Amino acid sequence: MKIAHAFILCISIIFFSCQKTTETKKAEPVSDSVPTQSNNNTPSDSLLSDDYGLNQPTQSRSIDSTVLSDDLIRNEEFFNETRELRSLFNTIEGSAYIRSEIHESHPYLNMMRQLEPSSHKKLQALIGVTFEDLIDLALLYNKHDGRTTGETEIVRKKISAALAPTSGDLKLYQSLIAGPKFEADSLSENLEVELTKLIAYHQTVNNLYNYSELRKNLGPLMWDLCPQYYTLRKKISEQNRGRNDSIINSLYSDQPGVSVNQSFLNALLVFKEKKSKSSLTIENPIAPIFNYREDTVGIYGTEYISSGDARLLEQATYSEDSKNIIVPNGELYLYDSIYDQAFQTNAKTNVFSTTKVISAQIEAFGVSESECDNGYSFYLTNIKKSQLANQSIMFASPFDLDLEYENYPSIDSLINAQYPEICVDCPSSYDQQVTFAKLNGFDNLYFTYANDPEKALDDLYTPLRGFHYVKNDIVISLWIDSIDAFGCACL
Repeated sequence: MKIAHAFILCISIIFFSCQKTTETKKAEPVSDSVPTQSNNNTPSDSLLSDDYGLNQPTQSRSIDSTVLSDDLIRNEEFFNETRELRSLFNTIEGSAYIRSEIHESHPYLNMMRQLEPSSHKKLQALIGVTFEDLIDLALLYNKHDGRTTGETEIVRKKISAALAPTSGDLKLYQSLIAGPKFEADSLSENLEVELTKLIAYHQTVNNLYNYSELRKNLGPLMWDLCPQYYTLRKKISEQNRGRNDSIINSLYSDQPGVSVNQSFLNALLVFKEKKSKSSLTIENPIAPIFNYREDTVGIYGTEYISSGDARLLEQATYSEDSKNIIVPNGELYLYDSIYDQAFQTNAKTNVFSTTKVISAQIEAFGVSESECDNGYSFYLTNIKKSQLANQSIMFASPFDLDLEYENYPSIDSLINAQYPEICVDCPSSYDQQVTFAKLNGFDNLYFTYANDPEKALDDLYTPLRGFHYVKNDIVISLWIDSIDAFGCACL
């Protein structure tokens, strides 16, 4: 599904490139709850052609934040559930060439058929239209050589009406246009409240911005929000720096005879403060493992160019035999002899899953490079996934850590709230983190990974692993590592 989502997003970017905007939207997590929507609340074509009532005089007024919050929940769920359907519908309707070239085995039809089974029930309950209807429309265009006919219009209008703004959306839209632009108070004594207001306003406008027919007038409301957002975040960070530094310092202990967990924490805090990471990835206190290889397990170094891994790479010579496996956005090259020369004996490490720790040996070194990401180094272990009984592998560490394996939903919410879907250049999965373990001996230290329950592990825009301090409303990321599986650099 990750490939399908990325493909749809790229198509959307191309299709709407003529629309003026200041940001590229981030991928939004899908909500489990599905709201119901009355067909009677759907605007007719005559309402859509009436400039949404904007020709009628309206009274300028401010927008109540409570009203925005209520609408945000409904609209956000609606757009999450209909995103792929809307993108493909807009693509077909916006391209006479595609309509004329549609055939039974066309990539668009294959994608719709792939998306239909998992989305049918939700879409049917939400809007009464599914990918089956879009497939019917595409096949009708095929039947009529891409021409618009009475048959195509019946299906097109059905889909268009289901995806059009509701009367509630139009009322909110008119209020936003008539009201003043949002201005955050950067001198407020409570900047967190101002930030919350800005995020709520942005999400509301951004949800309506999904309607391509509403974008022209919504754009000016968006243009000033990101500078305000970053100003508030910077000021809040400066306010919290002293408190956060004090918390981090309290986690360090220089007492003799400390536990393995404390030794790990000490090493991680020192590593975090280093400006130059000269060590090998496998020597770091912690390193991520992503589940891309079919059967084997490898440790990823996402900053290998500026780390000790670059020293190994300098010894590399290209060999066609070393091209080993296809990985996201590039090819992985393994250099067995380089690792053998550097280490003579296989180094040992500990590999952690969501439920246990496994001892492992490093067998080879490799690297993946691509124009669409920063590349990464790769350390192949002797562990086979087929031996792990469907374990989800998370990270490696030279420390034999004592972990308490459990998920903490309330902690998940606090962490994910640190990554609002606002003012981002590319989609990411930072707001989809799930805790899976806690560092024993400490009350507030949690390990996380990004997860979408409807997808395979690491089938995300930015698969990641993290380690956070969380207490009440204080969240400090002590370590977080990810790879760009979307290919942001190629947009």
